[in-house]
Amino acid sequence: MRIARLDLTRYGRFTGTTIDFGPLEPGTPDLHVVYGPNEAGKSTMFAALVDLLFGIEAKTPFDFIHPAASLRIGASVEIDGALTEVVRTKGASGLTGADGLHLPEGVFLGELAGLDWASYRTMFSLDDESLEKGGESILASRGELGQLLFSASAGLAGLSQSLAAMRAEADAFFKPGGRSHELAEMKKRLEALRRRKEEVDTPASAYGRLSSASVLANERYEEAIAERGTVQAALEGVRRRLAALPRMAELAAANRELEAIPDLPAVPAGWAEAMPGLTRDEIGLEARFATIDAEATRLARDLEDIEVDEPALRLADRIARLGDQRARSVTAAKDLPERRLSLHGETAAIRRILAFLGRDGEPDPRRLVLDAAAALALRRQIESRSGIEAALASATAEHDAAMLGVATAERELPVGPGSADLVETAAVLAAIRDSDHAPRGRAAARAAEAQGMILAERLRLLAPWAGTAEALATMAVPEASEVERWKIDVANAREAVTRRGAEIDEIETACRRFSAEAEAIVATSHP
Repeated sequence: MRIARLDLTRYGRFTGTTIDFGPLEPGTPDLHVVYGPNEAGKSTMFAALVDLLFGIEAKTPFDFIHPAASLRIGASVEIDGALTEVVRTKGASGLTGADGLHLPEGVFLGELAGLDWASYRTMFSLDDESLEKGGESILASRGELGQLLFSASAGLAGLSQSLAAMRAEADAFFKPGGRSHELAEMKKRLEALRRRKEEVDTPASAYGRLSSASVLANERYEEAIAERGTVQAALEGVRRRLAALPRMAELAAANRELEAIPDLPAVPAGWAEAMPGLTRDEIGLEARFATIDAEATRLARDLEDIEVDEPALRLADRIARLGDQRARSVTAAKDLPERRLSLHGETAAIRRILAFLGRDGEPDPRRLVLDAAAALALRRQIESRSGIEAALASATAEHDAAMLGVATAERELPVGPGSADLVETAAVLAAIRDSDHAPRGRAAARAAEAQGMILAERLRLLAPWAGTAEALATMAVPEASEVERWKIDVANAREAVTRRGAEIDEIETACRRFSAEAEAIVATSHP
């Protein structure tokens, strides 16, 4: 027997999955290795193969997605050189063919030489858990598998129990407080055991005869098992034919009735294939119609129970506007922490500016406003300072050029007392040193650094926006009403997303329920 294809139609986590092992290629090993990550379904596929051969268990653990009544496993099995399509379902139908007719369980029983479910799993269904338990039982010489393997390797099936008892007695013998006279008693018992061993010891000639008889008995047992499988298969065929006799009589009676009816219309092409689908559609439509009728009845009843509140109806427009006002209130409440954070930043900036002006802790902002005369004088000073800064830059350039000329002159002209050039140069240098350009330049640099720090702090308060002052200056500032409208739109969009999410959850739940109902209907109506 060879499995060419395994169909996991509805089993465990699989739905409509097919594993094709391909045709047999002569001259090549017919061995398939199925591998994959953890939880990929390898153990589920192996369990499906065992259930296909011996039937799905009454309390199967693989009905966590599909209902137990709808579980379905299919396969293409090569038996005696011919491919046979088989389908295994849970329930009375059991094993059927591709045409939906019942197949005898002897189809697999004869090929498996009469192996039952337990023997098949012990011999051909070893996994990590069974191997680990078998190894532990071998080391301890316990368990059915451990005793079987230990007996096969040592030839002494009952020695493990004797060794365990002897170990327990030896442990008791060497415990602290043991009495010395137990040693003599143990020696006597050991001598008695030795004599008993000599009495029950089997000679080599007897062991050879027993081994030959065992081999012959095993061969006869295998032949009997094969013959038993063949007889059971034939018996199952006879039972199937006997079960078909009443149906044959019904079929003959139906044919006679059909012959008596003249001028029957011709059956359309594909009618037999389309009929199951139409039946399922009819059942589904009837269920949907019943659900819709019940829903319409409930809605009509709810509509009749509704009492119109005239005062509330007259206030509907005001209530709707209150809803808009509530959305604005919610938006304002959400925006309040950001406003407070911005106020804190502006307050800190004002405090830094007041400290820079030497007016830290000024309670009245109006006292910081300059009058017209002071503002005019300050503007003139600013304009004059701009001219001074330009003059400073020009003087600095002239100074650098002069210093370069002085250095050149010092290299070219001789240095000595009474030189007119040196006297003139000294006078120019003294005039430059007496000027206040350098202090004013340093003050201007400190003021520019302070303004730069204030600018950086204000840019930081604009987070999460990031950019330069030039980019901020070129940005188009929206109106306050437009910003408020954007916030209301965002709040409405979030509420709409929440409602749509709830509707999607309800629709998905209904889809899963309809899918389960459809699968259950298909499983119960499929032959």
